Amino acid sequence: MKHKNILKFFHEIEALKKLLRHSWLSDGRQESVAEHTWRITMMALILYDQMWLKYI
Repeated sequence: MKHKNILKFFHEIEALKKLLRHSWLSDGRQESVAEHTWRITMMALILYDQMWLKYI
């Protein structure tokens, strides 16, 4: 990936911090797309080994 494309990608994903999802957290606050993506990514990273071994 070229440097301009990488910078453009980072600029695009930064905008996800301002974009709110159409659902609310347990504390009643709306979650941004970036927050949701981060949480799902962390879950996938942590659970990957356990899930992978289950389906082998």
